[in-house]
Amino acid sequence: MLGEQRPEVIVELVRSGRVTEERVDESVRRLLREKFTLGLFEKPYGTPTGRRTPSGRASSPRSARPPSAAR
Repeated sequence: MLGEQRPEVIVELVRSGRVTEERVDESVRRLLREKFTLGLFEKPYGTPTGRRTPSGRASSPRSARPPSAAR
């Protein structure tokens, strides 16, 4: 996960020869394939219920119900 937060680490590893570009390409392909399989390119910010709170954050199905329905 370090490379995700600090891509300069991956760049330095490739420049130093400790990691090959082919290995990085393979990892990126795998991650993109998984994201595609999960549908993250069609609905990147979707939620299971499709509902959002006023702040724009996804809400849980329980918190999305009106207060009278939660009892």
